[in-house]
Amino acid sequence: MSSTPYSAVTPRLILQELDPLNSNHLKAYHGIWSNPDNLLWSTQAPKTNLEDARAWMINACRAPERPDVENFAILLKQPKRSDEAAAKPDLGTLSGEQAGESPPPLIGFVGVIQKIPIPSRDTSKALSNRHQYDPLPATTSTSAMPDLPEPLYPELGYCLDAPHCNQGYASEAVSAFLELYWTTINPSSNVMLAKADVENRASRRILEKNGFVVKWVIERDFKSHRMGWRNMVLYQLTK
Repeated sequence: MSSTPYSAVTPRLILQELDPLNSNHLKAYHGIWSNPDNLLWSTQAPKTNLEDARAWMINACRAPERPDVENFAILLKQPKRSDEAAAKPDLGTLSGEQAGESPPPLIGFVGVIQKIPIPSRDTSKALSNRHQYDPLPATTSTSAMPDLPEPLYPELGYCLDAPHCNQGYASEAVSAFLELYWTTINPSSNVMLAKADVENRASRRILEKNGFVVKWVIERDFKSHRMGWRNMVLYQLTK
């Protein structure tokens, strides 16, 4: 993590750099990764203990050996109890341990998980209706993501704890992260990629709501721990 962590505030959320040394972050992160309902579309099996979750969380945090990784905790603002408490939160003390207040709960995470290439050969099939989520034909791609040279582009990733889904939090967090990433973290970047399972309607809506467009469909791109090999839609957003 940086000496001065990045952060962002939206009407309902706070984005704060994910920190494995923050006990509140770690406990909630473990709770998300230990719940099978959160991992239907993931390659990962549930993290059954805190140390496994900590190790996975460390890999999601920026470090000299992972300069392209940048993930944020999605914290849910709590109702204010007084007019004084309604003041803008102090971004330097967002741990929630100030003035005896409970910390804002971590309900998910969002950020850049890695850098990936855009395939050089067009094997995509444009969606005639952006809200049509039937699985695309297998003929839209001939193989998994090929091993291609640079350039590489940041890939967006996000996850929300199941009890907080379908309330617009993920779209709000993605929007805030994109603004933070392109204005502060990496202003020289002008392309963001993202992937969603062809059948993951909720994730595809989040991306499309934030301006991402379909580029390719990639067959057997990753293996879900619950559903086997999955076809993925590659989305692109240009600043």
